[in-house]
Amino acid sequence: MSNISPLIAAGSLFDGDTLAPLIMCLGFCAIPIVAILTKHQRAMAEIIHGKRREDVLRGELEGVKAEMAEMRSQLRALSLPRSTADDTEGLKRRLG
Repeated sequence: MSNISPLIAAGSLFDGDTLAPLIMCLGFCAIPIVAILTKHQRAMAEIIHGKRREDVLRGELEGVKAEMAEMRSQLRALSLPRSTADDTEGLKRRLG
């Protein structure tokens, strides 16, 4: 008879009157935990992807700066050096 007692206890644990409230309690506890984990995962993904986007923008900015420096050097090379003699002659003509 002692062998039947644990079977009866296990059977009474899995009947509808005990198992349904147990599953409902576990479900109510699991919902907030899943919500917290999902929110945390979303925040971590935003942090990771935000840093990548910032690195891409920083790289593009450095590229634009390099292009601007190159264009400035090309512009300096194209501009003719002005002599001071031309400036003084123009000033003399304007002043009379």
